Amino acid sequence: MKCSGLGLLVLVFVLVLLASCSTTRNANVCCANDTECAKLGLPPGSANEYGCSQGFVCQDFYCVAETAPDAAVDAPIDTPSGRCNPNAPFGVPMPMPNVNTQFEDLSVALTYDQLKAYIGHFTATGHVIVTSRRASVESDFPVPTSDPTLAAVTIGFDYKLYIYPTSDDLVVYYRQDITMFAASRLHPDDPFGSGTAVLVDGMQLQPARAMISADSLTLYWSGPSAPLRAATYGSANVFVNGRVATTFDLTDFAISADELTLYYSNYPNPDIFRTIRLSRNVPFDVGIPLANVNTIEADIPLYISPDDCFLYLRAPSVTSNQRNDFWIARRGY
Repeated sequence: MKCSGLGLLVLVFVLVLLASCSTTRNANVCCANDTECAKLGLPPGSANEYGCSQGFVCQDFYCVAETAPDAAVDAPIDTPSGRCNPNAPFGVPMPMPNVNTQFEDLSVALTYDQLKAYIGHFTATGHVIVTSRRASVESDFPVPTSDPTLAAVTIGFDYKLYIYPTSDDLVVYYRQDITMFAASRLHPDDPFGSGTAVLVDGMQLQPARAMISADSLTLYWSGPSAPLRAATYGSANVFVNGRVATTFDLTDFAISADELTLYYSNYPNPDIFRTIRLSRNVPFDVGIPLANVNTIEADIPLYISPDDCFLYLRAPSVTSNQRNDFWIARRGY
């Protein structure tokens, strides 16, 4: 059956989470008492239904292992290995082959298998979102092309950029004008539906940029010179428990797959910084400039590969000081 009353934000928030809708609850999201459940838009007594399974406890709206919560929450996600020494420094960035244009290159984000890139350009006709697919992680991405699965997302002439996929490539998040949207599909070969505005604690999200974590449970977003923020998954476009994720201001960022390393810059500061935290339950503290990567101009982190071997960034073109290109910094062996 279909949910009703979706025009009202409060009902959207409640109905998406309740079992009376055709959607099902996310088993990893929980509330432990009436106060927490109220933040999810749930009535008193819902903690029994929105509790965690045996051996888990509810912590910050997540179900985490009761015996070792930090180990459960902060254990690194399985990632490809062998492409670098994770303790080695990044080398000097190189231009991204085949992908840079004569116009402004704005954003790039990869699927978790690193075989598909979502790319945003600003061209003579406006903002363009394209994709590129490669056969293996050792290959360069070929020249990007328009993607028919994004037809419902890219239709029209709105300001659309900073597209970011979930690990399974079934949801993409992107900014349209000043509002963040999410577009979904059921299978990786299906077309995406038209986007729906992302809600955080019942309010439309209007960030500079946003990205979804590798486990799809946490949305991170930034604003112009503001602390990084995070919220917990409720559904593809509904998030709760908005909270501060840094003790300092930033504008652009990329977060590692285990969510313990943050690469960031704060325009007009020209450098990319790196900072590490020991737990996802605490904010990031101020970091230090990333060695070898920074130029004298504005360098902007866009995406870090799941194995932490490749940092994709935006920096001035070698052929024009009037535009930016995509660059890749790789760790050594």
